[in-house]
Amino acid sequence: MKAILVVTHGTANLEGVNSSLKPLIKEIKKEFSGDEVRLAFTSKFIINKLFKQSGIKVNNLEEELEALIELGCTEVFILPLHLIPGKEYLDLLDVVESY
Repeated sequence: MKAILVVTHGTANLEGVNSSLKPLIKEIKKEFSGDEVRLAFTSKFIINKLFKQSGIKVNNLEEELEALIELGCTEVFILPLHLIPGKEYLDLLDVVESY
């Protein structure tokens, strides 16, 4: 089973989730209907802030990778949305390499 994991810094703005990230995930799911498509945030601060503000839980990269492994995914394609390869992007690379 294959999966696509969209990874972004994240947004604590619910409107940003609804107007940008959800439509992106929906389009990817349309294009790759046979594959699992998931979203992960790299910013723990943003994950916590979004949850406190709206009750929406978005997993971090490690949590999503573990969930995909549990589902039986043997190939995971990482689609990072980071524009600048800063610390969070470099951390993302380290996590992916460890799997």
